[in-house]
Amino acid sequence: MVDYEIKFEAKTPKKGQKTYVLIGKIREKVEGDPVKFDKTPAVRIFKGDKWSYSVGQIEEEEFEKVGGNIPSSVKPWEESTRLWNKLKGKLKEVGIKDPESVLKKISASLEREHFEIRPRGGGKKSGEPFKGSPHPGGGITDQIVYEPIGAGKYAYRTADGEKGIAEAGAEKIKESGIETTLHYLDFGDKRWFFEEGEEPLKKPLFDPVSEEVVEEWVEGKREAPSVKELWERSLTYYKSFLDMPREAEYNFMVLQVFQSWIAELLPIVFYLGIQGEFGGGKTVSGEAVILPCRHGFQTGNTSPSFVARGIERQKLTIFTDELDSTSGGDEDNALYQVFRQGYRRGLKYTRSAKDDPDRLQSFEVFGAKLFTAHSSVETALRTRTIPLHSRETDDVKYPVVNVDKLSLGERLKEGFFLWWMDNALGLKSEKFEAVLPVDVDQVDYVDQIVGRAPSQKDSQGGKHSEAGPHSYNWSTKSTRSPQIGEIAEELREKLYERKKRILEEDQIEKLKEASARNAELMYQIFALSNLLGVNIDEDIAKVFEQKKAEEREEREIGMVGILRDMLVEKYHDKKNDPDFKTEDGRVKIANKEIYDDFNERLKDEDLSGVSPHKFKEYLTELGFSDVTNRKKLKVRMPDESEPQSRMCNIFDGRVLRKLGIEETPTAGPSQKEIVEKLLDLYSEYGDPERTVAWFLDVAEGQFENASRGELKPHVLRLKRGGEITLREDGETRGGGGNDDGK
Repeated sequence: MVDYEIKFEAKTPKKGQKTYVLIGKIREKVEGDPVKFDKTPAVRIFKGDKWSYSVGQIEEEEFEKVGGNIPSSVKPWEESTRLWNKLKGKLKEVGIKDPESVLKKISASLEREHFEIRPRGGGKKSGEPFKGSPHPGGGITDQIVYEPIGAGKYAYRTADGEKGIAEAGAEKIKESGIETTLHYLDFGDKRWFFEEGEEPLKKPLFDPVSEEVVEEWVEGKREAPSVKELWERSLTYYKSFLDMPREAEYNFMVLQVFQSWIAELLPIVFYLGIQGEFGGGKTVSGEAVILPCRHGFQTGNTSPSFVARGIERQKLTIFTDELDSTSGGDEDNALYQVFRQGYRRGLKYTRSAKDDPDRLQSFEVFGAKLFTAHSSVETALRTRTIPLHSRETDDVKYPVVNVDKLSLGERLKEGFFLWWMDNALGLKSEKFEAVLPVDVDQVDYVDQIVGRAPSQKDSQGGKHSEAGPHSYNWSTKSTRSPQIGEIAEELREKLYERKKRILEEDQIEKLKEASARNAELMYQIFALSNLLGVNIDEDIAKVFEQKKAEEREEREIGMVGILRDMLVEKYHDKKNDPDFKTEDGRVKIANKEIYDDFNERLKDEDLSGVSPHKFKEYLTELGFSDVTNRKKLKVRMPDESEPQSRMCNIFDGRVLRKLGIEETPTAGPSQKEIVEKLLDLYSEYGDPERTVAWFLDVAEGQFENASRGELKPHVLRLKRGGEITLREDGETRGGGGNDDGK
């Protein structure tokens, strides 16, 4: 199928030129035979290379030859028809002040006896060698796999085994005074044309495999390694340069590299997130993983829009170092959005153009990605990510030999490249098809289930009748009909049976232990490992157990975060209300009010409520303590007019610091007050060790305007004065003041 366009030009009242184009798809059957003009949009409006609107249809018609007469069914449009008025309105929307005259000119162009046509995105008709158009970043069709190897050069292998290097070219076509450049890949006797406006890569952002390696492969001097050989080489490579704390995680690094090459064929991908301390090898680990990946690229400080364009045009595999710092902790950060949208094929990263906020830009950002983080990343991204962990190594050899990973990683990438070029076209199989989304045009059971009349059962076997497709009268049935649920359940079961064909029984059992996004990722990882013929089930199970454990921890932290936000809101709501103030001016709020509102907030977040015991744990994390700032005081609930005695949470200095609330500075406690307080504590508890601990945890809360650093000298003074004595072994005792214990 080749798209041809019939061009007609009209100047607009605005500065510049817009072109109104009649589009027809012309399919050449056999040389000399008639071609078919399919039903397609009749008018498209564009400026430059960007289409802005498309509307209307031209009916099917047979042409005697390319460039023949306009078919009789394509007549001048009649004024005031529905199509005429629709076009008129749309033309006005895109800035045409006199759409009526423009429509008359387009209509008049249909009366011409002959018209000029040319291929859209296909140059002069040259017998297109492959379906569709090539992508600048390389790709795969049923007929060819091709990869960029430098400026305007692409290695390729066809389904019939032909190998070679295709060079890019361009030809200029001039029509109606407008010159257009069309780019193509030259296969000797054939040309494969890029879409209009597209061109081959001039300068890849990634380091491609050298042309010398490709030439040796084309000449048969280089053979592709097997999956087993690549896996073993990769494990050797990673274990030579990385000291990972968990053995299972090395296999996920290798799987990520394979995934980056196979991503062209996958519907979803998983991400790798490498966590660790500063100086703990996170960046080194990320660099080691990205080197052999397909089109690996470390983002650095590049903008999210640059990254999005790079993924769309060059099919980059992205590595972002310190993502938590790069994003500034902002969950709405654009780089986070690129990651969130890029794990499932078909999702796009969309943003407003900087020069025109009303114009949206969308980018295809699907593909394998990895990142490092010192702390944590936002929740939605974590669910798409397999966590790996780095650590600071005690073996000096690792940091010393680190620089050598570049050359070895590049050599490893050559092996993956050759494997992909020789095996990509053969990867699709009945097994592989199970991973892909169902094709409803090819899977007849979808129509059989969805299209039948539900719950029509025969008198013998109680089975559904053989009602034809779409025989269900939807207009007369309630959408709550139990039969609809019956059909949905059967369809879901059929689709699941299709999906699990690629899994082993023990993998299916393990999958049942997962849920939601983890189940989706686990299925994809099991399927990917099975496609490659490697058995890493035990390591997959270990990594997912670790992932679940970390998610449980994050949920708890997440709940503390929700409580913290709510407490900040309540503090600001009540800080100026005398009904909620203690004698010394601190905000006090009933424990029951906070507990009830917190559980309501959790419900709003689709989370389960917490017990009083768990709630108290969360309060402790935020600085509340039974001894210092949780007391029975008179306070009213929001629905009460008079206060009652009940447990209150007091927002003292310690709590406010935990909540990130700044206080208006006031004079701090005197030295005498601090000494007296510490002595009171010692007298009350009779335990010097406990007194020192309370100094940090309690006295700081009592004297909220004094930091730990400010209070510490007073404890040292007490020690020197003999009120509290610390022995060299770290134990404490009270009184005495003898020099031996100092």
